Amino acid sequence: MNKLIDKIKENHENSIKSIDYYLTVPEMSVLVDWIINSTSPVNFYIGGDRNVVSAVELENLLYDIHSAIFEGGDMVFVTIGNDFIGHEPKIVFASEFDKDLKELTLNHHQKLVEKRRGEGYYEIKILGITPNEFGTLYDKYREDSIKRCFILDAARLGVEEASKYYSGIEFFQESWYKELECEILEQKKKYEVLLESSNE
Repeated sequence: MNKLIDKIKENHENSIKSIDYYLTVPEMSVLVDWIINSTSPVNFYIGGDRNVVSAVELENLLYDIHSAIFEGGDMVFVTIGNDFIGHEPKIVFASEFDKDLKELTLNHHQKLVEKRRGEGYYEIKILGITPNEFGTLYDKYREDSIKRCFILDAARLGVEEASKYYSGIEFFQESWYKELECEILEQKKKYEVLLESSNE
């Protein structure tokens, strides 16, 4: 028998048991269920560059959330972004009073963007929510982000062409054709003005 493989299997099985336990804790069960079923990568909504690609890593993440809820560990819910790109909700394992909160919230890519765009490109705001409210809020952010992109692409390429791509994307709804019609037309006029000025 391969002792290392056996140990890996044992750790995996123990982690699965712990994950199942966290699903039974009322104060975090909705969040845990959302995390394990969401199509959003963990490193999108956890502050910094933390990711989860194994049962052990997921158990560690849920342990940190559990510790923050019941043992006074540091955890804060924030949004990061601006009015143009939207305000993305994140879970950050820090205090809301931490002077390095923004640094702990931004991932590597976002830090590069802020360096290029200038200090203050990303605004950070504290959210007054419970752990179980986070998933719904993040899904709303993703839907709004896809809406913004659909408006831009529909204005530039036409609704029919944009729909071919967006119809296969999670959260996309055919009702957007009518719901967003005015915003698409407004954006289309802006594109036409830009095209005219670039051709002069």
